[in-house]
Amino acid sequence: ALLDGSATCSGKDFGGVTYLPHGGFGFFQAGFLDTHFGTRGRVGRMIRLMVDLNTSKVSQDYFGFGIDENTALVINGNQGILTGETGMFIVNTTRATLKKNDDGSQEIKGVLISYLTEGDILNLDTKQITFASWKQNISGREQSQYVQHPSRDIFSSPQDENIFGRIGSRAFTYASQDLFNSSDSSQTLGYAFEGPPMIEVVMSKSDDLNSEGFIAFKGDTRYISYTNMGVDIKIQAPASPVDEFLPIFDF
Repeated sequence: ALLDGSATCSGKDFGGVTYLPHGGFGFFQAGFLDTHFGTRGRVGRMIRLMVDLNTSKVSQDYFGFGIDENTALVINGNQGILTGETGMFIVNTTRATLKKNDDGSQEIKGVLISYLTEGDILNLDTKQITFASWKQNISGREQSQYVQHPSRDIFSSPQDENIFGRIGSRAFTYASQDLFNSSDSSQTLGYAFEGPPMIEVVMSKSDDLNSEGFIAFKGDTRYISYTNMGVDIKIQAPASPVDEFLPIFDF
């Protein structure tokens, strides 16, 4: 989906993401909506669809909402409260750009992502987030100094699975939470499982982005929410025969 972009209908060989231009039932008017989001790594396809439609002026909806499994956003008026086992992503493409280079490579920059967990509140009109009162600002409470090793399956590919399911399930969720739970890291990387071409995802937090994380524990469950994580995506140019024999990862 990231490589081929989006279209309103699917041809036999089209590998991108397809969508209905008139939307669904109209029950949810705050923006784009997708499900099974973290488990199946659907953040990449939502980003590409939104950036395509925003840059082509087809849509002025700059917010997307990705609900995880066994999770719900309970809406009352203009307010929604998150409840359930996991969380909900909010994708903000207000300042996002898409650049298609002459060599076939592509770059998506300026995406902001927030992640809500149990008890967090979203104002659907202003998109303002209020973290649950029982959560604490994660600054100074991080459990690690540095992020873990970059994910090699950041979008939880169905091609990377065993008899138990997708090996990289929720990889984007874990990597982003790990970034906010690391005191001295301002950036982490992830790579798409498929390739070539290689797809690199750069996630960052900073004061300039107004990035902020919150953490709490209830029994054995840890909750990490955050707002304004920067995401840039680099799609390598289509590989030449020589490139196919080069290592995809070089850490």
